Amino acid sequence: MSDNEIYISIQELVFRVSAATRSSMSEEFSDDLIGYGWQVDENAFLTDVQQYVGDKFDDGDILDKEMVEQMIYEGLFNLENFMLDFYEVNYEGENEQGEDEEFTGSLKDCLHKFNIPSFKKEWKLEELSQNWNGYEDYIFNDSESEESYEDIFDKY
Repeated sequence: MSDNEIYISIQELVFRVSAATRSSMSEEFSDDLIGYGWQVDENAFLTDVQQYVGDKFDDGDILDKEMVEQMIYEGLFNLENFMLDFYEVNYEGENEQGEDEEFTGSLKDCLHKFNIPSFKKEWKLEELSQNWNGYEDYIFNDSESEESYEDIFDKY
């Protein structure tokens, strides 16, 4: 351990990763394909990020910056793979020839067919919170986040 350490609430990390990732989604991906409000609402997305990212951290974990960022990336990568394989979508968009085309099938096939990006998975801690910049050790705990998800999301 070093003198250059910060304590982070796992819940706050989940809120920040969820809000930043949600805000990184294109309108086509978030609204047209996974359809917030009908297929994946905010609470379901928070639960998924908790499962794929938050559950990787335990109360008392002491990790360096690179390890935390790698764990976030791996969790979001696995979440994306789950979503790509699990979700079936109905979409109408322009194909490679610029013609309107209807598509029904997996989210993965749709993103590939219409060349639609998914969401950002690589996050630097300082992108998630300026307060997390410049520390050597990040100590995680089970405390409640001081800010609500909605307040954090409004900042992105």
